[in-house]
Amino acid sequence: MRLNSLRAKALATMLAAALVLAACSTNVTESDEYLALADERDQLERERDLARDDYVEAQGDLDSIQAELADSEARVKALDAELAAVTDALLAAQVANESPSGEPWPESVRSVFIEGCAAEPDPDLSPEDMQALCVCVTDELEQRVSLSDFLVFSVAFLGSDGEFPADIDEEFLTTVTEAGVSCALSLGAF
Repeated sequence: MRLNSLRAKALATMLAAALVLAACSTNVTESDEYLALADERDQLERERDLARDDYVEAQGDLDSIQAELADSEARVKALDAELAAVTDALLAAQVANESPSGEPWPESVRSVFIEGCAAEPDPDLSPEDMQALCVCVTDELEQRVSLSDFLVFSVAFLGSDGEFPADIDEEFLTTVTEAGVSCALSLGAF
């Protein structure tokens, strides 16, 4: 908005200067009027350049904010999906009272875990290899960890900003680590 009004002001000033020059029949190159108009033109050009710089800076800020907003929206959607899967699995576990390790987990739990796992980039793995690693880890954990234990861990992990909770069961952490290492070795990721 400010840039458009500055342009309009600059054009009006230039037009006025042209009319004044056309009206004068004598050589005005040395006149006070000409020098005043030239100074005004220079001032308007400086103001226009500043307005253009402000506009470019504001556009950059807007692009950055929009990118942050898109990232935040994607994270909220992913967390909503994880929360829905955990809620579904908690209900399923409550109905089953306890699923022993080795029992299949609900597909919603598996898919959300795999999706969340694969979304964490690893510079040493292609997206396809990361996906394969996450599927393998899910299969391993499904065989080693009961659904209810996994859900308790997942809820604690989600509430800790992506860090392993300080009060995590060491045996569970060892199981998760072993599953990850076993899969990485079997896929040649190390």
